Amino acid sequence: MEAVGVMKIVNIKRVTVLFFLSLLTTTANTAVSSAVSVLGSVQEHEHSQLQKHLFQMLPDADVEYSVVAAPVTKNIVNKLMYNTSVDIVGLPPAALSRVNGAGWIVDLSSDNRFIIAASESYKNIASTLRHNGKLVALGQVASTHAIPLIDLSRYEGFGLSREDFPRDWDELYEQLFALAEAGGKQLYLPYWYSSRTGLSVGFTAEILNRGGSMLDPTNNSTAMPVNYGAAFDTLVAWRQLLERGIVDPDILSLDESEYVELYLNTDYVFAAHKSNLFVMLMDNDKKKSKTITIPPRRGHSWGIASANLFSIVDKSFDNIFQKSARRDFLIKSTYDPKINGLKNAREWIEATGNFSVYQRQMESPEMIESIRSMLYYPEDAEVLLDIYKHAPTSKGLWKTVWQDEFNDYLNSQLLMYLRTPEMKPGKIIFNLNEKIAVLQSLYEY
Repeated sequence: MEAVGVMKIVNIKRVTVLFFLSLLTTTANTAVSSAVSVLGSVQEHEHSQLQKHLFQMLPDADVEYSVVAAPVTKNIVNKLMYNTSVDIVGLPPAALSRVNGAGWIVDLSSDNRFIIAASESYKNIASTLRHNGKLVALGQVASTHAIPLIDLSRYEGFGLSREDFPRDWDELYEQLFALAEAGGKQLYLPYWYSSRTGLSVGFTAEILNRGGSMLDPTNNSTAMPVNYGAAFDTLVAWRQLLERGIVDPDILSLDESEYVELYLNTDYVFAAHKSNLFVMLMDNDKKKSKTITIPPRRGHSWGIASANLFSIVDKSFDNIFQKSARRDFLIKSTYDPKINGLKNAREWIEATGNFSVYQRQMESPEMIESIRSMLYYPEDAEVLLDIYKHAPTSKGLWKTVWQDEFNDYLNSQLLMYLRTPEMKPGKIIFNLNEKIAVLQSLYEY
């Protein structure tokens, strides 16, 4: 059966469940419950605890907050299919495409409050809030994945200075090759950890930073030439990192927590990771001896931006008061400046290192000063904000309903390539293009 037909049947099943449960649990005279059930998707303890606390601090809040286990998209789909109590769902951009594609998310395009909130988001984040021309989510906090970090003390030990910072990935790799030839050790920890937010995200980020894309966002056709271009250049550079002994292939078996632990306990000259790790590392007194800084953005981008998005679950049989209550909750919990203002934005940075998605909050003098106070080099606050503000998002890929399947395949292909010295980069790109074509056909995208 074609995938579109499967999605339609899944949606019919969910609507049927909603209808019969509504008959059992509500009548025309039933009092409206003010409780809101929120299903989150971020597993990190500090993040989920702060999220729950801030929800409960909302005026007149009666919030039930739970977090879905990994794999996120699959479990969110299962929850929304059979659990009719969920009112608000927290989603990474890739999961939003699948859930919205099933018709389970409320269109917010006609509500001026949400239009204003989306317009005050950073432009790169705002691009992830709309699907097929409809506003279907609001952001809350975000981080930038796969940005380069530099241990300035070690860097200067090779006779280099800030003036020598690489301007793009090619220059970064050229410096690594030169340092390796000079006998340098512990030079680079790439964004290659094994979970689905590691290796494949690092590859996607680097392609975008090089000005390329896996998909043409106008029609979702493949956009990766097999023997030149951003994807090809990235794979060639990665192979050289292994062949020249700069990167230990054993890191391919690490999960994210093991990767972070390795970074904290090893003085690498370069590394690539999330912006919130950089912020939290510098704010930890125990680790402040690490003189970590970041190269500025000079005419290009570093990393890829990803936000924690929230959407309203479409519960067709709820009355107008329940629907209004969910809209009020979403705007208050993500945007309302009187409630979710600078205080909350500072709490997010201090507890998790994540940045608010709202430009006016992040670029206020008070917020910039807060970030400066957390960093080893205070001047990095403006650099980090500039990188975050201009980091690309994977517009085409993250807006397909088949992104999850492709991400798993991408991860497996990259692992095979990096573990198989005789594998050619063109073969990997050919395989990826073929997979994209199959998924497009399967989902009639």
